[in-house]
Amino acid sequence: MYSYVKEIHPPSSVDYSCSCNFRSPNSSDLILIRGNLFQLYTVIERDQECVDELQSNPITSITTEKPKSTKNEVDDFFSDQGKKLNINKDEDELIPYPEFDVDESYLDKSRGEKLFGLRLVNQWSLMGKIKGISKVKNASKSIKGADQIILSFAQAKMSVVEFDHDTQSILTSSIHFYEHERYQRQMTTEDIDNKIEIDPNQACAVMQVYHNYLAVLPLTSESTGNHEDNSSFSNNKRNTDELQIRNIRDMVFLSDYNEPTLAILYEPTQTWAGTLNVLSDSCVVAIASIDIESESITIIYKVNDLPYDTFRLLPLPKPIGGMIALSSTSIIHIGQGFITFMNFTSTIGTVGSGKHTKEWIKANEQPFLNLNWRLDGAQATLIGFRHIAIWNELGELGIVELFGDLRGVNKISINMLIKSPTMGGDLSTWECKVDPKLALVSSTISDLGCFKIEPNSGLDSSMNNYKTSGNTNRAQVLLFVGTPGGYSLLVSAILNSNQVDQALFSSDITQNTVTSDSMDLDDMLYDVSNTSISLGVDTFDTSSKSDEIEWRIHDKLICAAPLVQIDIGESNVGRSILKGDDNLELVGSVGIGPQGGLVSIKKYIRPSVLASFDISQNQAKLRPGISVSKLSPKRVWNVCVGDTSFSSFQYSVSDSKSFLSFSQKQKNYSQFHSSWKELVVVTSETITTVFKAQGELVEIPRTGFANNEPTLYVGQLQLKNSNNILAVQVCSGFINVIGEGKNPIQKFYC
Repeated sequence: MYSYVKEIHPPSSVDYSCSCNFRSPNSSDLILIRGNLFQLYTVIERDQECVDELQSNPITSITTEKPKSTKNEVDDFFSDQGKKLNINKDEDELIPYPEFDVDESYLDKSRGEKLFGLRLVNQWSLMGKIKGISKVKNASKSIKGADQIILSFAQAKMSVVEFDHDTQSILTSSIHFYEHERYQRQMTTEDIDNKIEIDPNQACAVMQVYHNYLAVLPLTSESTGNHEDNSSFSNNKRNTDELQIRNIRDMVFLSDYNEPTLAILYEPTQTWAGTLNVLSDSCVVAIASIDIESESITIIYKVNDLPYDTFRLLPLPKPIGGMIALSSTSIIHIGQGFITFMNFTSTIGTVGSGKHTKEWIKANEQPFLNLNWRLDGAQATLIGFRHIAIWNELGELGIVELFGDLRGVNKISINMLIKSPTMGGDLSTWECKVDPKLALVSSTISDLGCFKIEPNSGLDSSMNNYKTSGNTNRAQVLLFVGTPGGYSLLVSAILNSNQVDQALFSSDITQNTVTSDSMDLDDMLYDVSNTSISLGVDTFDTSSKSDEIEWRIHDKLICAAPLVQIDIGESNVGRSILKGDDNLELVGSVGIGPQGGLVSIKKYIRPSVLASFDISQNQAKLRPGISVSKLSPKRVWNVCVGDTSFSSFQYSVSDSKSFLSFSQKQKNYSQFHSSWKELVVVTSETITTVFKAQGELVEIPRTGFANNEPTLYVGQLQLKNSNNILAVQVCSGFINVIGEGKNPIQKFYC
């Protein structure tokens, strides 16, 4: 039996991402959605020695020149092997591949910073096309304090999932279906973004259903002890006609309200190029209050006359508040029920603009009108509470700094870090103030938290040259920037800590600060005794001086998509021992925008062998009477045994614990794990051999494993509320549980 379609490679492009505490309250996890593939990553901390040893640190500069270094033993080994094999390389294999060199200037600056990485925990293929993702904090029913995940599927379905500790898999908590005829228009396509938004107070979740409807799912918290499944509701046709909300483009929850309050960007009457002369300011932002008990949505106020190409909303925290609306050529601030600020980033924004937009341009200064920065398809994220990082569809990166208070934004500053002078073109002609690898077309951005960098932690003096009103501490904000093609990056933005909400670091609020609950609005607006407003953060400087943000790239994920063209061929036989169909390779043209390139897809991994020895021959000498064929390795496992009780890094919301890399030197983990052993278990048809990994493989005769029996499976266990890891050996007649000693802790006979 043959299938018509067979998947030979899983989806590669990153469509959506979500940072959460999915596996436990203390885990720092990142969920990536690649088509129908659900991937679970954990954030780990790297040390500098591990980066130096791997020599593939993504925090590097790429060069095609051969690095200046002396030959080591590895170079001599490959040189000698090449002479013995007499390998003839084809001309197409002499292309200089990019090599990674560690930037020495970065090593000096990174002493006080933390280096992070991503490690894949597990992945699951789901039966459906995922269209949105969001998290519900502390809502897991199986793991107390962990988060639930809400997924939306095409065309209008919603599922609530959580992590199951017993099966180490995901389970579905509830399913909600909205694909009813009364919600569908005459023409329904799959190009609908079923975006999911969660109320900041965790009261409800909202999903867009087709073009004109919103589905509201009331949420229950694990802390309340209420485990009942609440039924969702949606605005009916009558309510939709009364609200006049149709053609929804974006929606976000606002954090300045006690009740769930949603900002909805929509276009009540759609326009096109032929009607721009009479209908160009066609978008509207409606602020709606959601009453869960009465299952109704009520409009509080509307903001009209927004540009027709407005496509995204971004809520702002205090002390500014309100929201930012992005259009193709303008940045707009909306607060207190009206537009407080509008600045254009390109002269094309004045072409075909409406009456309201033209009046605003005439009445207000437009310093960035000649910047020619198009924001089409842009992804934006907040860094602190006054900086916004924006990637547009060309891969350009700009930092927008906001100046203002509760009355609104009165000024912005735009710092273009990556700019294309020709609206695309070769990346070598781009103006880059940061690492060129940050030039990417972003599809999703997730904030993974922030933490402080103390001034006495060994930072280079050049990093402490920022005037921060006596505060020389720095903050490191960790972000994941996903892309549909090229490299998705794990990056950090380093800025002054007084530009980040101090509540993210600790629960202690700075003394002598007044919270918004105890301060009257009139006092905040008209009190002349205070020159700034303190709302649980350090003094908010409203001067026009822009604080620089330093960027670090910690890790990267390959996104081999979209495949524009593909070809198939056979690898050089001289460099591969495989033959026939097993030696075939797929070479394709992939990438989007500045991250275009070639990808090679192989059926098998072909590592460069540095050293090898024949285990079966060595074991045959120790065990006379057993043939060499029965001693050849069949399966290999890698397990850890011992105590893992150390906190890898302090996080903004939790601690994350991680295993050390197999390639790390013994002295790296002996500093933290005097009793932690990393073992390699090799089984044959008759015996089991155990090695200890400490830079090289060293055979251990007594470890608790049954050496005179073949092994069916090896795994590891970590008990709840314990940092001790145990190894498990499964044989045909019994199961061994192995600890740190030389004898098994427990043995179960089958």
